[in-house]
Amino acid sequence: MLKAVLFDLDHTLIDWDQASPWEDFQSERLGLVLEHLHAQGHATNGASVEGLVEAFIAGLTAAWDNSRTTLIAPSLYTVIHDALVAMGITSEQIDLETVMEVYDWQPREGERAFPDALEVLPQLAEHGLAMGIVTNASQPMHYRDRELQAFGMCEWFPDC
Repeated sequence: MLKAVLFDLDHTLIDWDQASPWEDFQSERLGLVLEHLHAQGHATNGASVEGLVEAFIAGLTAAWDNSRTTLIAPSLYTVIHDALVAMGITSEQIDLETVMEVYDWQPREGERAFPDALEVLPQLAEHGLAMGIVTNASQPMHYRDRELQAFGMCEWFPDC
């Protein structure tokens, strides 16, 4: 008898196909980080949002390439830290927990839950099936929970 169902998060529960461009999203998020560092009086060595986004994307791409052989998903925390260092910001200036709070991951404009998922999840719950999520996303799950909450799916995964 079936007792549980595991779902992949991206492109199974959450549809990113109509979401705003990834680079625009990163420009907005990383721009907040640079503003924060500057406001704290840290030397940003002339780092631009464009340069930081470029370093971030290059680092994320390299981390995903590495994951193909190590089977370890990239860490958004590490990629952002390394992109800041690549822009000449010293590790001593980077309070990573605060930087990640300022980065403030949110669902992108146009991102949504697949309508079929919203129909099926309550039906599975009615039959007493446990449900879980499997993802190799680089974002920590507490960020991804924001998406599940925004799309009304968090209640179906109380133990995740």
